[in-house]
Amino acid sequence: MSDPRGKLCGLLRSKSFTDKRQDNTYGRKKVKSRKPRRDSFDDIYNDIYIPYTNPTPLRRRNQVQSVQSTSTHRRVKHSIEEVSAKVWPPLGSTGSDSLSPLKAKALIATGAVTFVGHKLPITHAGKDFYHLFATLSGQTIDENDGRTDMFVHSASLRLLGLGMSKYPWETLEQPSMAFCYGSMPGTVRLNHWINLSSQVYQEDKLCDTSVKLREITLDTIIDQLSHLESELAGNTQSHQTRNIYKILLHPPSKRQGSQNTTGMQIYDLVRALSRHEWIDFSQSENQVVAQFFIDKTLSEKQISKPFFHQLLIAIELEMRIQRFGEEVKLEILRNLPEKVKWDLALAKRWQKNVRIDNFKKSGKFDLFNIHLLQKKQQFHDLYTFAEALKWPNLSSIELLTADWFLEVSDLSEHALSYLSSVILPGPTLPFLLMKSLLSFDNSLAYPTLDLLTHLSPNSGFQYKGTTYWTSNCILGKVLAPTCKEIGGWIGPACSAEGLDPTQAAQIFQQEAKRRLKAVDVETMNERSLPLGPVAKTYPISDYMIVEPNLDPDSFVNNIRIEKLKLRLISSPKAKVESHKSVPDNFDACIQFAVDGTSWPLRLRFNVMFINAASCKGGPHPLFIDYEYKIIPIDDILCMGDWKNQDHEDEYSARLGGNDENVLVIESFGIADNEVLARAWCAHEGISALVADVSKTCMSCAIREAFAACLDVLILVDRSSSYHENE
Repeated sequence: MSDPRGKLCGLLRSKSFTDKRQDNTYGRKKVKSRKPRRDSFDDIYNDIYIPYTNPTPLRRRNQVQSVQSTSTHRRVKHSIEEVSAKVWPPLGSTGSDSLSPLKAKALIATGAVTFVGHKLPITHAGKDFYHLFATLSGQTIDENDGRTDMFVHSASLRLLGLGMSKYPWETLEQPSMAFCYGSMPGTVRLNHWINLSSQVYQEDKLCDTSVKLREITLDTIIDQLSHLESELAGNTQSHQTRNIYKILLHPPSKRQGSQNTTGMQIYDLVRALSRHEWIDFSQSENQVVAQFFIDKTLSEKQISKPFFHQLLIAIELEMRIQRFGEEVKLEILRNLPEKVKWDLALAKRWQKNVRIDNFKKSGKFDLFNIHLLQKKQQFHDLYTFAEALKWPNLSSIELLTADWFLEVSDLSEHALSYLSSVILPGPTLPFLLMKSLLSFDNSLAYPTLDLLTHLSPNSGFQYKGTTYWTSNCILGKVLAPTCKEIGGWIGPACSAEGLDPTQAAQIFQQEAKRRLKAVDVETMNERSLPLGPVAKTYPISDYMIVEPNLDPDSFVNNIRIEKLKLRLISSPKAKVESHKSVPDNFDACIQFAVDGTSWPLRLRFNVMFINAASCKGGPHPLFIDYEYKIIPIDDILCMGDWKNQDHEDEYSARLGGNDENVLVIESFGIADNEVLARAWCAHEGISALVADVSKTCMSCAIREAFAACLDVLILVDRSSSYHENE
């Protein structure tokens, strides 16, 4: 093979193809060196790594039999097209032949997915700050790669354009929630994994006092909001001539009235919203919007004038920006301060979902009606959410759905935020959903569950013998194959030893500190090319068909989840605090029974499980420089410290140290097998790619692992009978 093709950016190749052909055995042997593990959580609590005892050498299978073999590698019913037609070498060719670029692309790359990394600057932030993104090309089955969750539209927002975003950089929130969840429970999409390594600029607090605000009463604010809502409903544009300098702002003294164009009004409204006294909705603690409806600085509940004043200015700004064409709007939005962009998000959500009218004074109180336009639909969606999670007290939610006329004043902040649909984009929605559900469950009166908050995303709770965990919590990610996932929650999961029958818990999890570098993202396309480096000819011997063993008789069936253990982490500070605002902190451990022996794994690291992209027309031949090692799930406990991972280090373009760069774990069969694979990753601190072989071929999954700088690939088959009930 020519020298340039042996490099692949200097990242991949470590052995010759001749060596690989000698490395073809894959006998399924019993591991003789296992000894019973310690059952006590105390025994493993202070372990840095579980000390595995004399593991047997790993069996390699860098090349498997092609589809011409009589071995049953794939079942007949399979969603990947033309499996039986893929033969290698191609008909009429021999292993010593070479292919032209055109023919190689047709035979090898057609339907294969490739991955493109993007590094985009942050406006006005300097060259050291940027966002990282990943997009896919070469396939069109996007619905297979991102779970179509009914709540995603509320968790994401594009400031320009309608509908869901086509690209992840189009959304206000970053990482984009529209490109967050994978199609398999507990997984995220490739873009989410990549975006977490962005270098985000922390904008300085704004304090522009050059624009003076006019004094304005609450009744005038409500009247103006009602007037703007009428304009929106009637699709009129009187705001083009509305004089904001008579109601909201003092005009700049040096500017003539004729100079107050729409552009100058936008400029002044932006500066008005940049004043330090306004609420900064870009901050996560301020994103439960309903908490600001009431002025908490007063001894008695009264409507918050500052909130509605800020809302009015934001709506005036939003309506003026919408006058311009797409290119001008894009330029305006690109140059807005981050804080003002979130004001526009509030304005958009409010205009679409809320109406107010009938302002009046009743003694010392100001009263008006708030109409929640989406309340009935929100109740319906809440019931769907509860039903999907098999909520224990579903009947009380069903009755509430049938009689959904509730006074706004009776609702909690989270329930009011959810029912009003004034939901800011980002990670807040899951907690609005769950806390609304908890508040409407008549059988619940446990203050500990009130401690659940989006400010502690790695949390969950136990209720009536089952547990529920957020999609951000490592327990949820690991147990997800046995559960449902909807609205950012995973459950119902097994009960937790160490928790009260009804108790909230925050799971202690260290961050897996390895991060991608910008150069890793920018070069990911080079690490995922189906043909390898560009060449004049492509030797057939440089490619091979690789497939997992899908023979049901070979599936491991001796692994079961025994119990989930939580251990309270004592905190001297927590003991002296009389008022706690977050749930208690716990260490988590899942104990497995493997062939009758107990194996506890402590979930120490907040790793990610990335949903592999789908492909068409597989299995695709794999370029031989993509090195991997494949093992069955029951060998995973003998792996020890895979690659001697140092969690203080960042990723280099590819990691060295082993001649196989990707560990492929076959976890077919019962869902507990996949849970074990994920638990091992969480114990070791290794993020992994999870590939459903009914939607993608093993070759494309291995290339995606290389593209994403992931060292572990977990293979599952969600189309099998083992997953029919999930």
